[in-house]
Amino acid sequence: MFGWKARLGLIMPSNNTVMEPELSMILPEGITIHGHKVGVRPENRGDDFMEVMRKDAIENGFKIGPVDCVSYCCLTTSFYHGLAWDQNLLKEMEKSTGKPATSAATAMIRALKELDIEKVAIASPFKREVNEKLVGFVEENGFKVVGMKALEPAPSPQDVVKLPTTVAYRLAKEAFRPEADCVFICATDLPSLAVIEAFERDLGKPVVSTNQAILWDMLRIIEIKANIEGYGCLLKS
Repeated sequence: MFGWKARLGLIMPSNNTVMEPELSMILPEGITIHGHKVGVRPENRGDDFMEVMRKDAIENGFKIGPVDCVSYCCLTTSFYHGLAWDQNLLKEMEKSTGKPATSAATAMIRALKELDIEKVAIASPFKREVNEKLVGFVEENGFKVVGMKALEPAPSPQDVVKLPTTVAYRLAKEAFRPEADCVFICATDLPSLAVIEAFERDLGKPVVSTNQAILWDMLRIIEIKANIEGYGCLLKS
């Protein structure tokens, strides 16, 4: 029987071809992931696209099927309008699916708190305006951002998924500052999971990625204890 321990539901942006393969690579035995895509065509994306994605996630989350936990897996739209917007989204998702919910932004904050992080450096594929919002969100939640490095120019949603994992490694290395307690690698569609362990060995400090944090938070929510080796200290906890 597939998913005999747990089934995890992922609501992802339509461009995301990274998250499912990354998580499938490291899922503990008996746990499966099930996805639903939301969003609009890039050529039709207007100023209201975040609200369109939010509405889609709430109204169509049931399309994932019978799962034990649901995550909204777009980092940008979950932090962009602040903590209250994200928390309201989770309440609406839990109401519509009948299951506990998390989001990329919520999982990020919970993971940093789990590791007792105070100062964080951020590696991001986002453009300047989005990075400014991200820093504000992270600091709103009690952390100090001591370093930020972004890809320039920022890749399109269609291009970021095609980047090799070496990009995330090098970007995170440039973002790191000696005073940072941790490096956070942004985005569910930037391939990075495979380099976390190597980067932690090089730095001697924790590295958290968005997809890693989401998986950790979902397993925590449904009380699945799993020691996942080789993908960072967070998943070993």
